[in-house]
Amino acid sequence: MEDKVNKKKKLGGRRKRSPSIHNIKRPRLSKRFKELWADPEWRAKHSAKLEAGRLAKQAARHAVGDFSNPKSRFGIPDGMRRPEAKRALALAREQAEKTMEDLEKAGVIPTKEAATTDEQRL
Repeated sequence: MEDKVNKKKKLGGRRKRSPSIHNIKRPRLSKRFKELWADPEWRAKHSAKLEAGRLAKQAARHAVGDFSNPKSRFGIPDGMRRPEAKRALALAREQAEKTMEDLEKAGVIPTKEAATTDEQRL
């Protein structure tokens, strides 16, 4: 199976991946999960866990640059390590702030003070 995964060795080709375990048939496990899902109490408990995990993942998507979870690679581009990603994000933020200041000075976008007064009028 690993021959299929590592077939492409070109630069810029696909990333090396671990062999997939998702294609393996497990009839005993399937039978057990069908029994568990038939139980309303277990279904409610497990659905709540799944929903909590989904909400946590959704919240993490909105926290750009939040590298608080050491086990997650969220926000870290392929080929970068965590410290490199932090430096790149800090540099991008600085450049974005400078660009916004330049646009405000040029009058292309309203200043922060003007934007707050417009919001207060509404």
